[in-house]
Formats: sequence, structure tokens, C-alpha cells
Amino acid sequence: MKQTILRRYARLIARTGVNIQKGQEAVITCDLDQPKFVVLLVDECYKAGAKKVTVRFDYQPLEKLHVRHQSVSVLAKVEEWEKTRLQHYVDTLPCRIYLVSEDPDGLKGIDQKKIARAEQKRWPVVKPYSDAMENRYQWCIAAVPGAAWAKKLFPDLSRGRAVEKLWEAILFTARVTEDPVAAWEAHNRDLRDRCAYLNALGIAELRCRGDDGAGGGHENAGADGSIRRQTQRNLRGNAVRAGRRNLQNTGTAFAALSRALCADRRRFF
Repeated sequence: MKQTILRRYARLIARTGVNIQKGQEAVITCDLDQPKFVVLLVDECYKAGAKKVTVRFDYQPLEKLHVRHQSVSVLAKVEEWEKTRLQHYVDTLPCRIYLVSEDPDGLKGIDQKKIARAEQKRWPVVKPYSDAMENRYQWCIAAVPGAAWAKKLFPDLSRGRAVEKLWEAILFTARVTEDPVAAWEAHNRDLRDRCAYLNALGIAELRCRGDDGAGGGHENAGADGSIRRQTQRNLRGNAVRAGRRNLQNTGTAFAALSRALCADRRRFF
């Protein structure tokens, strides 16, 4: 894939995905599949005004070894240095960029129940930090090709060609055109207009029916219209929050062809 096109994608992630502001820190979490793209992304983050960019690499084979050989108590323990790092995130609210590329079957064969038990023990320690950052920092999930992922999608192609085809699919889905930032601005304007239209309808209830005519809805059971008003508030609030998120890029879920992420919360904190 041409470097000029990949740089446009990197610029899009930095300037639209997380909308880095001058003086902000950025943390990139990624796998080892596309190190050259990570270099481009770090460069674009600095060009966007970041004062410091930190990269955290993950590697599924190592994760499998950790799960296989560590006890649940060791997997679950949140070390003091981890708490210090989390507190730093709370204090500085860095932009968080997650590049998704791992093998969908990369953790196959490990004890999922063991992971779940460790996460249940770990989460109460991590949760206060997560709650302190919720809705306060910019984040973005974006896809980049991994060879194993690409071969699953394009099994008849060579490894290199499969990666290239996955790049093409990702860039198309992410609107990486001649000016992808402008393309996303237009897309966000369209979302905002749709939100405004839905809000203006004053919808009180929604009824859904299947092909067989079956369906249901919420009746306006309150004589004072309380359910109707609450439904209107919910619809209005959800639409407005969606518009704000897209227009201001605070918490943008910019996930081009992203797959279901691993439930392991350590990836995100």
C-alpha cells in the first residue's frame, strides 16, 4: 500500500479519530502487525500538537503464555506501577488510540474461564480509574491488517496479497479518499442533520412489526403523559449525545472493519 495513502489514514486517526489538541498526550495500543504504520501515526500525532506519544505493543502468543502459566491470582493482580499509570491517565486524560489487527483465533485453546475469573477479580480495582475517565477523554478504535486476519478473509490469496486486500477494504470503509478529513466532516454533518430530524419528530412511542405482522410497542400508560415525556427525553438525549460525539470527536468509535474486541480490559487500561 502506498505510503501517501497510509499517511492520510494516520492523519485521519490523529486529527478526526481522536482530534488531538496542542499539548495533549496520546497513548497508542496496538499489536506488532503494522509497525511502519505505527511510526506514521506517531508522526501525525506530533504534527497534530501532541506533546508526548506513548506506544504500547501487545502480542497474542505472549498473552497465551501468560494465561497458560500464571495463576488466576497473579493474572488478576493490579501491580502498584499499573495503578500509578492508571492514575496518570486520570490526571492527564491522554487521547487513546487502539489499532485492531489481531488474529480472531489467536487466543484459541486457552482457558477462557480462567481469564474470566481473573478479570472478575481485577475489575473492581481498575473500575474506579475507568469511571473517573468515562466521557472525559478522546478515544478511537481503528483497524489495520494483520496477516492471520487477512488470510481468514482472503484464504485463496498469498499472505502479502491478502494483507493488501484487507488494507483496501479498511481504507474504503474508513473513507480514506483524497481528503478523508473532509469526507468525515461531511459524514458527521449528515449524522447531525439526521439527529436533528429525529428530534424534531417528537416521537412518543415506537412500534416494531415483523413480516408476519407480529410486534409490539410501549403504550402511553400514564394519564399525565409521564411515559410519553420520558420517551421523548430519551430519544432526544440519545440523538443529541450521538451528534455531539461525532462533531466534537469526544469518544469517537472510529472502528473501520473492527471486530469484536477481546473482553480482556487490560488492553484498554
